Order: sequence, then C-alpha cells, then structure tokens
Amino acid sequence: LGFSTLIVITLITIYYQVIIAWTIFYMAASFTSELPWGSCHHDFNTDQCYSGAENAKCLSMSNNETGDLIFHLRTCYPVAKICEDNNLTFINASYCFNEGTNTEEHITKFLSRVLSSEEYFRDYALGINGADWEDFGSPRWQNVLCLLLSYIILYLCLMKGVESSGKAAYFTAIFPYIILIALLIRSTTLHGSYDGIMFYVTPDWSKLTDASVWGDAASQTFYALGIGCGSLVTLASYSRFKNNCHRDAFFVSIANALTSVLAGFVVFATLGFLAKELDVGVDEVVASGPGLAFVTYAEAVLHMPIPTLWGILFFFMLFTLGIGSQFAGVQALNTTVIDHWISLRTKKELVCAGTCVFCFLLAIPMCCNGGVYLFTLMDYNTASWAILVIGLAEVVLIAWVYVLPISTLIAPCR
Repeated sequence: LGFSTLIVITLITIYYQVIIAWTIFYMAASFTSELPWGSCHHDFNTDQCYSGAENAKCLSMSNNETGDLIFHLRTCYPVAKICEDNNLTFINASYCFNEGTNTEEHITKFLSRVLSSEEYFRDYALGINGADWEDFGSPRWQNVLCLLLSYIILYLCLMKGVESSGKAAYFTAIFPYIILIALLIRSTTLHGSYDGIMFYVTPDWSKLTDASVWGDAASQTFYALGIGCGSLVTLASYSRFKNNCHRDAFFVSIANALTSVLAGFVVFATLGFLAKELDVGVDEVVASGPGLAFVTYAEAVLHMPIPTLWGILFFFMLFTLGIGSQFAGVQALNTTVIDHWISLRTKKELVCAGTCVFCFLLAIPMCCNGGVYLFTLMDYNTASWAILVIGLAEVVLIAWVYVLPISTLIAPCR
C-alpha cells in the first residue's frame, strides 16, 4: 500500500508540473499590448476561428453601404452573403428566411465557430497540429523551457524543506482568492452569466442513479483533499503529536468545498456568457480538463478592463496555486528518500534537486505535440480511481486489520 501511494504521488507530481509550465507559458504571452488568444489573425488559426472582439469591430463597421457585417472566415463578412450562400433570403443581422420551410433561421445555425482562445491553446500552446499516438511529435522548446523554469522555482521553494515551503505557502494560499473574487465580480456582470449560473446551481436529480457520477465525485473529493497520495501524511509528520488534527481536517475540508463552489460560479458565469456569444446552450460550451482554465478562464480575462494586466495576474494566480499544490507532493517524495536513506538527512538540497531533475526528465514527453494525450492518460489513471482505492484500503487496514486504538494515532478531539 505504501509503494502504491508512492507511485501515485510520483505520477501526479510529474504530470501536474506540466500544468504549471502552461501557466508560465500563458503568463509570458500576456506581456503584450494585446492578449494573443483574443485574435484570429495568427498563422495557426483556422477559418472557423471566432473572436468576440473581432466580431464587435465588424458590427461597428456595419452601415448602409456595407450592410450588416459579422466576423466570419477570419474577416468581416456580410450577413446577406451568408444567407445567399445557403440559398436563403436575408432578413436582418441575425436571421435569414427559409422559403422551403417558411421559417426564420438564425444566422449562427450556418456558422461553424471555434473560440480563438481554444485554437490558441490547442494549436499554439500545445502545438497538437494533428498529432496522435502514432505521430507523437517532438518536444517543443517553448514548453520544455517553461517546464524547466517551473522546476527551478519549485526547487528554490523546497530546497530547505518545510521551513522554506511554509513561508511561501502564506502567499500561494491567499493571493488566488483575491483574483477569484475579482473575476467573480466581472463575470457576473457579463450578459448571459445568469444562464450559466442557473445551469450550475440547478440539480439534475436523474444523475443520482448513475454510479459513474458517484465514483467521479468520490475520486475528485479524494484528489482535491490530497487523500491517498501520501502528501497529507508527510505534512502531518511535521506536526506536534497533540496538534488538533480534527480542527485541521474540518477547516481544510470546508475551505476546499467553499473554494470549489466559488470557482464554479466564476466558471459557469463565464460559460453562460460564451454560450450567449456563440448562440448555443450552456451544456454545449462546458469544457472539462485543462481546457477549463486555459480556454474558459482565458476567454473571461479578455473581457476584463486592462486585459493584459488581468492576464498576467490570473495566470500568476494559477501558477501560485499549482506550485503551492506541488509543495506537498515533492516534499512527500523527498521525505520518502530521506527516511529510507538516513545518511541523506543532512543533504536536503541535494535530495530535492535529484527529485526535481528526475521528475523533469520524465515530464518532457508531455511537452511533445501529442503530449496532452499522455497527460490525459496519466491524469485519468492516477487522479481518478487509483487514489480512491488506496484511500479506502487505508481505512480498511487501519480500522479492521490492524485494529489500532485511535488514541495511539492522534490526540483526543477538542
């Protein structure tokens, strides 16, 4: 069981650092006059690319001479021409008339749109460009450089052990809430945000009969709280025996739940806005996985005042969140090595450096064009059922196999 926990935390530490590398990539890209994922005029953009800012410019250019214009095929395109291309009759800027069915058809029905932020993440930041398992591609130097920088920063924060990581945690734990609250205020003022929030808070009771939903919920809870990964055990080993662990458990659980709810309001308020922009249902723009932060949140930043500043602050926030989460994981690996080889206790810096180099080398394949497929595979097979099974096994072993009195493990609840 101990080796299983060690394997899981090692895999999580390896692939999770790739996300931090992406935040550095986006943070560096934000140091421009205009955020690059808000435009469709890059070489990697396709004809399906859609930008709200570009569409707003086209609408402002509409007049009696040009007619109603919208952003289509990466240019300002006449709505009347779109109707004509689909053998329909132009009515206004939003509708065409279908004489065959004698109905009005909304213009977006005939448009295939992909958000510029999605194309930027997929085709530029990740550089997928048609890569798959058979054609995996090669490491992209930009991503490898960001990954290397992330490990250097992680090493500097952890080289002295819990003493240095504890001081850094004060900032990494507080700063993200400031940015989240600012994004919440802004996202709830966008048109369509109400639809997104209602989609978020309206329960679908039929899902309660779906076993996979319960499994996913349990796995996510274990992963979010760090249960079954060894990181909490490692951090707890530095506490006093009489530390009030019951209070800590309640505080961490409640804080984690409230933070998730807060982030959910920000996400779905933004998704409601995007659904209104694309004229589709909220369920059609709901993203999961890395696309949630690097597409949905990135799109929200575009609509903030001084978007470049907020782009820098937001992705710096993600960086601090990620690096803060890695403290416990890497510290768990370091502690495992030091506890196994007692002679290394005086060489914490060397052990930490070795851990970072080891994880960095194993993470390089995820910097390839098809690296996101390996990333997704590792994420699903470690952050899902693996930690759930390990966590349940720990409960069974301690409570029913070893049958240890609780008083020998922790101080009394108070």
